[in-house]
This record gives sequence, structure tokens and C-alpha cells, in this order.
Amino acid sequence: MDTDEECMTEVRENRGTLERAWEWAGKKGLITFTWHWFSPTGGRSKTFFTKNTDYDAWQAVTPGTHENEALVSDMDRMAGLLPDREL
Repeated sequence: MDTDEECMTEVRENRGTLERAWEWAGKKGLITFTWHWFSPTGGRSKTFFTKNTDYDAWQAVTPGTHENEALVSDMDRMAGLLPDREL
């Protein structure tokens, strides 16, 4: 990914967050997550901000477009990180 050091520092500082959340949920703790999706094309560093990308969100909801394929692929990847189990 083409990004700056500030962004990578934030990524490194948040590594392991999902694992810690599942540990907390296993203790009957309540968890919630939001996903700040970095658009995969047309930008640099923190591309979840529209000012940092030319990614077209309207195209992301149009089947068959590059933007749609990228979004669905990334959503599938994120879903794969979730455990297939009940707490």
C-alpha cells in the first residue's frame, strides 16, 4: 500500500485489536467494531477519507465495475477474519 508513516504507525498501534475483542467477548463482554475501509485504488494514505482518493463509491455498488469487485473482495476478506462460532 502506498501510504505515509503516520498511517502505518496507526495500523501498527492497533494490531491485535480483533483478538483482544474476542477474548473480551469470551468473558461475556460486549464488543462492537466499525471498519474504516481503505479504498484500494485511486489514492494515498487514509483513503477512507474521500479527500484522499478518487475512488467512486457509486461505482462500488454497481455490479461488474472494478470498484465493486474491489469492495466485495475486501468485504469477503474481512468476513473471513470473523470466527465461525457462537460465544
